[in-house]
Amino acid sequence: MNLQAYRGWRWLAWSAALIVLVLSLIPIDAPPAVDQYNLDKLVHAILYATLMFCFAHAHARRLWLRIALALALYGGVIELLQGLTTYRSCSHADALANACAISIMLFVLWRRTPPAAR
Repeated sequence: MNLQAYRGWRWLAWSAALIVLVLSLIPIDAPPAVDQYNLDKLVHAILYATLMFCFAHAHARRLWLRIALALALYGGVIELLQGLTTYRSCSHADALANACAISIMLFVLWRRTPPAAR
């Protein structure tokens, strides 16, 4: 992959991380009408799997485990920040959903990308 492609992925990855932060900390007026618990965990899984995908494409394979750990920590810090607000709450289940999605995406990427390709 050329340097320009890495730059594009990095821009996308950091932009997505910022969007996740903003979406995680803005007030929510009304909860969704469907089963909120399961929908919430699915949204967390999709967001953090996407972050792992973007950051993995932005960096060499040898850094992926560090990236996964950093993203899991990022999700945990966001949960703690939510606990400091009056309109959100800190959820261990959300942090676990984030970490699971990151781990699954890391595994999928690791299996699909040969070591020599990165």
